[in-house]
Amino acid sequence: MSTWAIRKTYSLDMRPRYEALISARRVYVTPEEAHVVTTRDLPMPPPLVWEWLNDPHKRAQYAHEKVEFVPVVRPFGRTGVGARTHCVHGKRTAMVETVLDWRPFDYFTVEQAMGPFGERATFQLTPIPGGGTRLQLMERGRLTSLGFLDRALITFMLTKLVPTAKLLETLDKCIAADLARQRAPTIE
Repeated sequence: MSTWAIRKTYSLDMRPRYEALISARRVYVTPEEAHVVTTRDLPMPPPLVWEWLNDPHKRAQYAHEKVEFVPVVRPFGRTGVGARTHCVHGKRTAMVETVLDWRPFDYFTVEQAMGPFGERATFQLTPIPGGGTRLQLMERGRLTSLGFLDRALITFMLTKLVPTAKLLETLDKCIAADLARQRAPTIE
């Protein structure tokens, strides 16, 4: 003879709590913390600049060298906190980029790692009069185990070897060229 006991179970949906914790978490490199701060005013609205900063195919168009951005991890099928992209340079070099904070059309922060080099970078987009965007890129890197050398080495690297200002200038030109192509009359 078997005896059955009726037991109650309860379920708790933790998703709202998880989303609240994620939205409260901020990862932001301030200008004071940054080794290099680069600012450029672009004559395009923040959503368009955001798209160019985050679309892998568009990013490859303004990179310093020929690269391929390969999305590897996309939580919930989209870019956001925890998303990971591999930036492949040549045959054997890859940079891994992980999204740490994601506030669409406002700012995002990524961590990039490649060999001994690593950095956190915050891309801040601010609307400016006339429909444009002030893009401010704040970068704090590490290159050595001797932290006191990092500021000088990272500053040299991001202003002379692979200048961030040149990257943003190229971004500006690529967006402008794309907009001009879209506006050009079509011949049928």
